[in-house]
Order: sequence, then C-alpha cells, then structure tokens
Amino acid sequence: MYTLGKLIEKIDEIQNVMEQINRAMRHTSSASVEVLRRHKEQLEEIIEYILEQEISSSLDLEGMLMKHKKCLRECMESSYSNKRPYTERSRDYTP
Repeated sequence: MYTLGKLIEKIDEIQNVMEQINRAMRHTSSASVEVLRRHKEQLEEIIEYILEQEISSSLDLEGMLMKHKKCLRECMESSYSNKRPYTERSRDYTP
C-alpha cells in the first residue's frame, strides 16, 4: 500500500523521466524514437498502475478542502458601501 507522499514522489519522478524522453526524441534517429516511445508507454502504464492502487493518507483531505473553501469564501466576501456592492479581500488567506 502506498502513502500519499510516496505516490506523489514516484509519479513526479516518472513524469520527469517522460519529459526527458520527449526531449530526447526530438534529437535522435527514427529507430531510437521508436524505442523511446515504447519506454514512454511503459512509464505511462506504470503511472496508471500506481494510480489504481489503494492509497492511504493520515491527513483528513476532505476536512482540509472544506477549511480552504470556508477561508476563501470569508476572504472574498461582498462589501456594501453607499449602496454599491463590490468584492474585496476582507482578510488574509490563512486556512
């Protein structure tokens, strides 16, 4: 079972390698491009496999998202002055 942090690290590593493969494919022969393309496809399959695995996290992600949503709502509330509404930042963003 993967933890969320490890999952993100591994996917970032794989995506960096895929970007390097994309750059290499621009500067290589057509035979090499086919080999690089196959390696890239295998890396994409690995990402799909990782994303389909059971992921655990000690963080309450849903709770954190709700706090951010509430904070954003409070930060950008409508102010009414002289009967003309306008939106302004009412406080700093601190979730």
